[in-house]
Amino acid sequence: MKLSSLIISPIMSEKSLKQQDESVYSFWVKKSAIKGQIKTIIESTFKVKVLKVRLGHKGSQAKKNWRQGNTYILPAQKKAYVKIASDQKIDLLKGK
Repeated sequence: MKLSSLIISPIMSEKSLKQQDESVYSFWVKKSAIKGQIKTIIESTFKVKVLKVRLGHKGSQAKKNWRQGNTYILPAQKKAYVKIASDQKIDLLKGK
């Protein structure tokens, strides 16, 4: 498995954009990803110094469609919060 395939996408919510001012970036990652792998991927991809990696887990949720009454399950997800050195920056919107 390639290491770069462990990161699914960056999280671009209001909360994560506010955290970028404090040099903390959020990413959706695969469930099998571990801190050391995430640190290696971010450092090699974006050429920054990673200080800390924290992981958050969101369990699966049951949702009900109020119109049709169908119940469906949202899959479990995993987030990675990456803190980088304060003098460095990651440009997540570079390709757009």
